[in-house]
Amino acid sequence: MPPVPVKVAKIEPRDVSTYREYIGELVPAQEVALRSRLTGILVKKHVPDGALVNEGDLLFTIDDRNAAEQREAARAQLAAAQAQLASAKADVDRYQPLLADEAIARQVYDNAVAAYEAAEAGVDAQEALLRQAELALEYASVLSPLTGRMGAASVAEGDLISAGNTELATVAVDDPLWVYFSPSENELLEFERRRREQPEKMSKLSRDARLVLGNDELYSEPGQINFADRALDPVTGTYRLRVEFPNPDSRLLPGQFTRVRLQSNVFEGAIVVPARAVLQVLDQSFVGVVGTDQTVEHRPVVLGTRIDGDWVIESGLEAGETIVVDGIQKARPGATVRALPAEASEAQG
Repeated sequence: MPPVPVKVAKIEPRDVSTYREYIGELVPAQEVALRSRLTGILVKKHVPDGALVNEGDLLFTIDDRNAAEQREAARAQLAAAQAQLASAKADVDRYQPLLADEAIARQVYDNAVAAYEAAEAGVDAQEALLRQAELALEYASVLSPLTGRMGAASVAEGDLISAGNTELATVAVDDPLWVYFSPSENELLEFERRRREQPEKMSKLSRDARLVLGNDELYSEPGQINFADRALDPVTGTYRLRVEFPNPDSRLLPGQFTRVRLQSNVFEGAIVVPARAVLQVLDQSFVGVVGTDQTVEHRPVVLGTRIDGDWVIESGLEAGETIVVDGIQKARPGATVRALPAEASEAQG
């Protein structure tokens, strides 16, 4: 029989990694819904929709004439209370020497002191009302509470704004962005077991998270886990985690559905073969090994972890051996083969 043509490759140990992926949605690190604390007509919108704003920037102005009138009324009421206080103080000052000479009854003096203290409390109350009126006047100017991007306004100039109810717009921080995801209880227990066995290795792996975009492109900036929930969700049996990704160029957008990729293990100096190089018969696995005489041996192997289109071989093969990566079904044990070098992509699955 003529030699059977097969594609072969030499085993070269290499480091390979395994990953777990979780579906998540990008959300802003901080987002604030703007609501007015003053009822009135929206007079002016100062920035366009989608604009970048800084903390303290003026975003909206609400008609403040009613608030200004309330402030003036509060000032007038304070002046009246202060006048009443001055009158009560004068009565106390006038009655005090008369009381020493027993020219007036003690009750008259006590009533004057009580009236003075009540007038003092009245002044304090009116001062508080004035401060509230002045604060309400400040609410006519809606300022940005943070530095970020403003979304589309929910109101237009001329709309009636209801204090505490009408949402004007949202301002959100889009650098960094967060992704929440939830590994299962079993995955969490497996991670904890391996962390106890290999603390340094697992600590390094948990610090590096990658983001896979909707077009399967890998985002260039790595992320860090910055939050772990306090307890397992008893309904879903999952554990909530959060990863923070930098977004300096605003390439990522809140609301995008993405995949968080976490490196779960690293096999250093592993022997890896393409899955098509493995012949599985019942519960046994074999790999074709080409000897120096160009004959094939079906070598039993122990399979480890499956990584994409490759198998990690736990035992049965040695570095430097030549294996059949394509055509193992045609090369029976002991058959002579015509070895053709496989391309690099074929040798690695």
